Amino acid sequence: MKGSTEYSIINFAYFTANFTPNFIAKCWADDEHLINHLETKFMSEAKNGFMSIQGFMNFFFNLDRENQTKLVLWINENYSYTY
Repeated sequence: MKGSTEYSIINFAYFTANFTPNFIAKCWADDEHLINHLETKFMSEAKNGFMSIQGFMNFFFNLDRENQTKLVLWINENYSYTY
């Protein structure tokens, strides 16, 4: 199933609830300016220091298509929810 569309969707869904704290720095390691910008945007979605799934999705939907794609590909390569 790994590599399938279904697996990718399930993996992304679980990542939204279990993301690693430094995923932005890892995903955008090639652009320090963008890391700082996206970390600020990401933290603006947190409420009382807690990031909800809704907050994560708001962050995702506010990325441009290129960065959405970059994040999805990074998740598929670097995160694996095991059943």
